[in-house]
Amino acid sequence: DEDVLARLGGDEFALIQAGFTDQRAAAIELAQRITKLIAEPFQIGGQRVEIGTSIGISLAPQHGHDQEHLLRKADLALYRSKSAGRSCYTLYDDAMSAELEARNTLEGDLRDAIAQCQFEVHYQPFYDAETRERRGVEALVRWQHPQRGLMPAADFMRIAEDCGLIVPIGEWVLQAAAAQQQRWRARGLPQVRIAANVSARQFWQGAVVGTVRQLLARGLLSRGSLEIEVTESAVMRDVAQTARLLEALRELGVV
Repeated sequence: DEDVLARLGGDEFALIQAGFTDQRAAAIELAQRITKLIAEPFQIGGQRVEIGTSIGISLAPQHGHDQEHLLRKADLALYRSKSAGRSCYTLYDDAMSAELEARNTLEGDLRDAIAQCQFEVHYQPFYDAETRERRGVEALVRWQHPQRGLMPAADFMRIAEDCGLIVPIGEWVLQAAAAQQQRWRARGLPQVRIAANVSARQFWQGAVVGTVRQLLARGLLSRGSLEIEVTESAVMRDVAQTARLLEALRELGVV
């Protein structure tokens, strides 16, 4: 009777729980009960449906005395739950605020990096396991951070994906790879196939097709010299659309 449940919008809800001596234990018990109940399958129009929920918990007065602070910290805990997967809950701790601040700082630095061209591409050769012949090189993006030094993609690509910067970064990598191929040709070196990873967002927006088409038109890229690597999750999202995009790339000479 003391609890309040509200829909904040979309598929996001807030619940105020009160009246327990051990509020932490009570909140955890409630979160476990909610995730268990929501995970039970149900029927809609004769179809079996299964969903999950992610829960973030903040406690008063430990984590704040007003709605702004409590909701903000519950939201940070919710973000952690979403990162961990469906049907789980997370209790807020102060480390989450520090992580968010660091993440926001890095996101701002990423935007500056794009504007100031702080990225560079390293080329790692790959070989045929049977013949031991080199098949080409893989383009690996690195970020020359002004304070942190050279950063591998694993340290910033997840944030770039989340904040939508992955597309301009991915396009820059393809352009840099094409420019490198042109420099190698100018030196009289044989054509080297370059393999580049493409993010799911870049692939599904069709940006990679447009970028490759422009590079071919400008003579910066030759047919058969580019190999695109797409994650399995991106491919399986929509098989029909995937087939159309891959066919468009194949017609442009992309492997």
